[in-house]
Amino acid sequence: MRGHLSAVSVLALNTGGEILASGSLDGTVILWNMKEHELLKSTKVIGKSSIKSLAFHPNGRILAIGGEDGSLQFRSIPEMKLITTLSGHKNSINDLEFNPRGDLFVSGSEDGKVIIWDWKVKKQRSKINFEDAVSTISIHPKLAEIVVGTAGGRLETWSLAKGTLLHQI
Repeated sequence: MRGHLSAVSVLALNTGGEILASGSLDGTVILWNMKEHELLKSTKVIGKSSIKSLAFHPNGRILAIGGEDGSLQFRSIPEMKLITTLSGHKNSINDLEFNPRGDLFVSGSEDGKVIIWDWKVKKQRSKINFEDAVSTISIHPKLAEIVVGTAGGRLETWSLAKGTLLHQI
């Protein structure tokens, strides 16, 4: 499957595995039909910044897009129309994830912040600050917990509901 004119930087599959989203260094996101291996839609979503992270909402109809410039966009699937943008990060958004119910959304950034968002009202619920850049995040599929990995080699488990530290791994 060819479609990007620049290096591919991130991939995400929707829950059913029918649609693949690919993001590239030139700020383009492409949606692919995985059954037919065909390009569905190509959209330049971020001007001069590269795409650093992608995440599908559990309903499969929304794609979250994190940029190297700290931008955070949400687009409809498959139209790729802009739904909303959220502000809170100053640097590259390295990872994004919705919780299984789709009512919370978490973003982790090079600026050392993890932001827990209330997706229904599109507002920050809580913010967690780290000394190092946030490299990766993972939401537990059954518990209201998130694991955060940092550039400094730390792994920590936090409560999604309270934004409090539970464990250092």
